[in-house]
Amino acid sequence: MEYCVWVADSDDLPHKFHQLLSINLEDRLQCIEEVFPYLKYAKAVVDYFLEHIVFPKELKEFPHKLSASGWDLGEEKPQPTTGFSGTNDSRAFLPLTVSQLDDREQQPTNALVLEYLLQDENSVVLMRKPKTALQSDAEALLETVVQLKPPVRVILDVGAQILELDNLEVAKRWLQKTGDNEDTQAVIFCDENDQIYLKLPPTYRAAVTLGANLTKDRLVQACMRMRKLGKGQSVIFCVPEEIQQKIIPRLGNQNPSITVVDILEWAIAETFVDLRRGIRLWANQGQRHKRQQTLWAEARVNGSTQLDDHADKFLEEEAQTLDTRYRPDHHPTSNFASQPGVDAITDRLLQFGGLDPDSATFREEQERELSPEVEQERQIQRPPPADPAVHYLHSDIRRSVSQGVLSAGSKAYMPAFIALADTSAAQHFDVKGIPQGLLVTADFVRTIVPFRNGYISDLFQRSVQWILTSASETGGIQVAIIISPYEAHELLPELYVKSLGEYADICEFLSLTQGFNDAESDASNQTSCRDIEVANEALVQFMRVFMTKIRRNCESIDKTHVGRILDHRLLGPDDFE
Repeated sequence: MEYCVWVADSDDLPHKFHQLLSINLEDRLQCIEEVFPYLKYAKAVVDYFLEHIVFPKELKEFPHKLSASGWDLGEEKPQPTTGFSGTNDSRAFLPLTVSQLDDREQQPTNALVLEYLLQDENSVVLMRKPKTALQSDAEALLETVVQLKPPVRVILDVGAQILELDNLEVAKRWLQKTGDNEDTQAVIFCDENDQIYLKLPPTYRAAVTLGANLTKDRLVQACMRMRKLGKGQSVIFCVPEEIQQKIIPRLGNQNPSITVVDILEWAIAETFVDLRRGIRLWANQGQRHKRQQTLWAEARVNGSTQLDDHADKFLEEEAQTLDTRYRPDHHPTSNFASQPGVDAITDRLLQFGGLDPDSATFREEQERELSPEVEQERQIQRPPPADPAVHYLHSDIRRSVSQGVLSAGSKAYMPAFIALADTSAAQHFDVKGIPQGLLVTADFVRTIVPFRNGYISDLFQRSVQWILTSASETGGIQVAIIISPYEAHELLPELYVKSLGEYADICEFLSLTQGFNDAESDASNQTSCRDIEVANEALVQFMRVFMTKIRRNCESIDKTHVGRILDHRLLGPDDFE
């Protein structure tokens, strides 16, 4: 449905690509030369990109957040706390209450590792761009690796250059490219769940990739995966063009070639940049911890903690409007100097470049992707285990079908919206205020045996498939009862739903009748919400949450008729053709 909107907004797109199935996403050349040039200027495509990729919408933010950090773990306690703090380069990020204890025997380790890397057997290779648009960066890296002499037996991708392939695919491609080598029969790779240490031969050589924001610690730790480095094993640094452009200006005119020394100097410089960038987040966490400590002290009365009156004070605002987030002239104000008890935090901030109120990391943690690739992963939230309810066809339902009579006070059915009182949508609107003419059977409502008091039934709601109706002599529907699939199977082998669209009735139900009349009288009226009179926005919000979160399991309904109505967008005659 989304792609159909893109096609309608792309006038020059070749007709053969009007169906999504006709596009082979694996054929990069076709996509780049025949499809993308026509789609990239379509407003619908730009809107989709902004809404789902650029602008964080509901998935990334909440109105408030409750945060904790390493400051909470490292606060002073009656008993000592011991932990592994990392390397010397990260000691600036320790809470003020924590000090790093350096073992005197281990102090020369940093210099010793650098000495290993500076030995003559370690070298550098400059990577080139992929030969064609069809060749990925990962393929280009493997092409470089298989051509190196002496041969490379290990790939350490600390620079995150291999994004298009997973570990298994890299192993397969590497074997394919070294097929003529009889000494190579297999490639071993380790996933994040593998807890394994391989003892490599002392003559092995490793290819180490470089990437943006790579600090000296991360680079050295990756190289030391070669446990015999400096004692027979060696590494060769694979430098992509992005990193070459950062290192070459540091060389000057006298030494245009990149050496291992230049790479280490660049990594050390990146470490300083990372420290200056991360220290603001560290300071923000420290300020938050001190504020929360004050709140804890206020909540403790006579040896007991009273959180009822203080819990909301621990929350911080998280959600930002687009104006606040993206306005160029927006300058968040630093208030560290005015906060009591943060002098030590301010002093450390000044040591690393001072207070920078323009930095986004001063207020929140940011993460840079190493590639412009957008990876989307959908996780399906399964309902918790529950015992299914036993299906039952009530005799009053049979009587209403056979005789067209409803039994007053029967427990076989109830108002449909009353049955939604235990859903999260009911938090936005009192369902008792919705007209109760539409009925639903108890068997439709009863899907599981409730496993606790006050449980939320969102994940256990049925989809409406079958409706019983009773008509008067004039053809008007007097009674409508939603029934379960079990009841439908028991009553009739098949039922048919014959309605095409009930736009006017839905608009009237949601108090949108004025907007419907305007659209009906003026077919050229544009889709807009300016002319729609909404008498009860809370009811519309209830229906929006119910239809998207409960009925559609959080799937988008923006392009459907109901979704457009709930977004206050008018439908025209063309929408029903």
